[in-house]
Amino acid sequence: MLTPLTASVTGFSAMSRHGVSTVWSMIAAERLESVSIGKRRLVLIEPYLKSLGLDPPAYPITVAPAHFPELSGLSTSTTWDLIRSGRLTTVRVGRRHMVIVESYRALIEELRALPRQDARRNKMVPALGSGNPRGPPPPARANRRPPPAPNEAPMQSKEFPPSPIRLISQGGDQ
Repeated sequence: MLTPLTASVTGFSAMSRHGVSTVWSMIAAERLESVSIGKRRLVLIEPYLKSLGLDPPAYPITVAPAHFPELSGLSTSTTWDLIRSGRLTTVRVGRRHMVIVESYRALIEELRALPRQDARRNKMVPALGSGNPRGPPPPARANRRPPPAPNEAPMQSKEFPPSPIRLISQGGDQ
């Protein structure tokens, strides 16, 4: 079993036996280092192990894309998207692609150098450290029809001709 370089918040929660909300609190308090790739927040494992006084394990030089999610916490499709975009470097061994692990480390360092991104999807949740417990108030709902002007009469309902179905069932016009 490979010790991952990064893990999703849920994956880190399962590995560390902390609850998911505790992991998010640790990220907010900057007790855990994390990066965002797309909409996914990944926790960096090596700094966490070092904070516990543990040495990180040795990692392989290359990993097959099918096994890369075990190392990174990313999905296989995201792995292939990163390979296609050139953000992960691969080498070919015969017909097989192998991801160079050092290219993933370089990607992580590149993302760590960027300002922190907000990985939340719901804008109602306050930004970290904003001091606003509930976020901005929701926008007022616009009425579908404006109220009638004071000098206008309210709309009258339209009268429709009688339904032919009703005429037949009542025995009319035969």
